[in-house]
Amino acid sequence: MPNLTNRTLEDKVKRPFRERCRQQNAAFDDYRASHRPVVDAVRRLVHDGQLAAPTVAGGRLAVCQRAQRDLGE
Repeated sequence: MPNLTNRTLEDKVKRPFRERCRQQNAAFDDYRASHRPVVDAVRRLVHDGQLAAPTVAGGRLAVCQRAQRDLGE
């Protein structure tokens, strides 16, 4: 393996890794923010007793569709 100085290691390995982590975190934050209204609506429906836990087969889709209707989307 070639001898890498601390500066070379920083430039070639550490900095690109940190940048990829930042980009992935930003993408996840965008995803989470876009789904927050649906999650909140489902929680309200469950809390109000209007919705039971969904079944595995297609239940999650129905829950999301109902939550979106309740939000007026």
